[in-house]
Amino acid sequence: MRRLRPTQLGAGALALLVALWATMVLGAAEPSAKVPASKSPWQRLLQGDEARKAAEQERELARLKNAAAENYRKVWTHAL
Repeated sequence: MRRLRPTQLGAGALALLVALWATMVLGAAEPSAKVPASKSPWQRLLQGDEARKAAEQERELARLKNAAAENYRKVWTHAL
């Protein structure tokens, strides 16, 4: 197995440190200004498209619950 000279090892370690530093500095996303860091994800309000999608799903759920309740009433009125 080939042994690395101390200068080669130092250059490799330096390159690794520079790559890690660049990743941390350039790839770090700033925290969102509109969401306080003190709130947990389940406490945050939905906004934009997510809020519209959630409202649509709530309406669909209510519609399905009403349809299920109506079917339940029909079944029991015919069974008795």
